[in-house]
Amino acid sequence: MHHKNEIRLSREYAALLNDIKKRIISARIKAARSVNKELITLYWGIGKSITEKQIEQGWGDGIVEK
Repeated sequence: MHHKNEIRLSREYAALLNDIKKRIISARIKAARSVNKELITLYWGIGKSITEKQIEQGWGDGIVEK
């Protein structure tokens, strides 16, 4: 009888670990997507600001290099 309890606990433990691993992977993917979204928004905003200055103040291509 003790052996059956060990098997059940072993299966429950393995299932718990599997669930925890899946949750960690899911959270990491969500975090990476969130970071990527914020970086894309940042870079787009920077590009927009530079483009607006080029148009408004006649900045040339050389300003970006500086």
